[in-house]
Amino acid sequence: MKKTIKLIEMKIILIFLTIFLLISCDSNKVAGWYNTIDGKEITGKPVLTMKDVVFATLDSCHMDSTDIIYELSGKFDENGTKKFAEYTKKNIGNMLAFYYQGKILSAPMINMKIESGNFSINSKDKMLLKVYEDLSTR
Repeated sequence: MKKTIKLIEMKIILIFLTIFLLISCDSNKVAGWYNTIDGKEITGKPVLTMKDVVFATLDSCHMDSTDIIYELSGKFDENGTKKFAEYTKKNIGNMLAFYYQGKILSAPMINMKIESGNFSINSKDKMLLKVYEDLSTR
């Protein structure tokens, strides 16, 4: 009887520990650009973060009476520009996700090497307004 109770207690502890680790791992991810295979999950460390951005602008386009698409455009600093060029060169045909506060806001496919250091994130998600606000207040 005591062994059964101990076993149940151990299983409960393991379940809670697993849940805690899963939650804490995702929340420790910083906002930025990450590898993604399917556009739904990010992998590894960020390729670039919001700290690599030197300026950003925000625009919007009304598609119809209900749909608004936001566009956040910007430029990476010199180091970020080099990292972005190298990454995009090596990953043509793959997706690159922009991740912010636990959510992928955009995950376009890389079509060519991007040497300019310019980026553009397009999304219907109003969260892009918060991204711009965070970039503007740094």
